[in-house]
Amino acid sequence: MKNNKKSLMKNSLDFGVLAGVLICIISLLTYLFSLSNYKWAINTIIAIVMIILIYLGSKNHAKNSHNGFINYTDALASGILIGFFSSIIFGIYVYCLYKFIDSTLIEKMLNTSRDALMKNNPNMTEEQVENALEISKKFMAPIIISLSNIFSLTILAFILSLIISVFVRKKNINDFQED
Repeated sequence: MKNNKKSLMKNSLDFGVLAGVLICIISLLTYLFSLSNYKWAINTIIAIVMIILIYLGSKNHAKNSHNGFINYTDALASGILIGFFSSIIFGIYVYCLYKFIDSTLIEKMLNTSRDALMKNNPNMTEEQVENALEISKKFMAPIIISLSNIFSLTILAFILSLIISVFVRKKNINDFQED
């Protein structure tokens, strides 16, 4: 049992790092080519990467640790851990992006928010807009954005794993035990 947990962690780390690196590459390409207007498409691609790697990682864990068989709980744990490890990699990337690579991104986001507030709420005074932006600014520190991404990507992985585990699980009929 201890060996299976070690195998689960190693497998999840391997697939999580791969997923994290791929998501970072997608995000970096989005940044370099100014594709932020296509956020829905980028998020869909990231979700597809997560689906594929959670599925492959869970199947690989079943093959290497359980002779090809895996129950729902182990498949779910594998998927969550893959998502968690990938989110850590992505969180580090996001922190570096906002803190070191382009520290003007937060100011750009605030300007975009200002424009959206003024367009969608023409009755707001300049003071109200500034107050709203001050509140937003408190949540736009690189560490907060990074932690938010870690949390949201892990939640996404959990939701995807709930579904994927149904398809990954494979019962070993030879393990039937009478009570």
